[in-house]
Amino acid sequence: MRVEVRIFDENSGRRVYSIHKPSDDGYFDSETRLFLDSHIGGDYNQNAIDLEQRIDLMVNTRVGFQERFFRPEGTMTNREGLKGLPELEEKGIRLRLYGYRISNSLLLIGGGCLKLHDETNNRTSLDGFPECSKSANLIKGVSDAIKTLKRMNRLIEKNDGYYGADEKIKNDFFVTVPDALK
Repeated sequence: MRVEVRIFDENSGRRVYSIHKPSDDGYFDSETRLFLDSHIGGDYNQNAIDLEQRIDLMVNTRVGFQERFFRPEGTMTNREGLKGLPELEEKGIRLRLYGYRISNSLLLIGGGCLKLHDETNNRTSLDGFPECSKSANLIKGVSDAIKTLKRMNRLIEKNDGYYGADEKIKNDFFVTVPDALK
């Protein structure tokens, strides 16, 4: 499956890229925007608004994407480097947005999920949460595809974003992920 990586937000040398999957009508929809919009106006309205505000704060202030704002969500064997942005807990409910923190100025985000908290659940495991696993696997697939392009020297990572081999900044670009990650 071919997905597009587009700029979601940027300011002062900080850039957030978001994953866009093809929809039935042929357009590419932002996984991040679909996730946040699905909760705005609903039961988790304030949680979704808080997530948007936190992204905005990190992009538009000197704070940037510091490690302390993220929590590990993957394990060494399956999703190393996957981060939850940022965890919000209220009455045992976690609204999570998944991403890869590349540096203090570069972030790749995808979709998210609603994960009901179970005290016995391993906090770094997504087992038993199919929507969480689906979203996490997609962003992992995109991250792996980006790493492959970098190894092939077709994509260059710098502090302020991704560049093509021609040294022109890549505001939007396509990557291919396995169809199993749809």
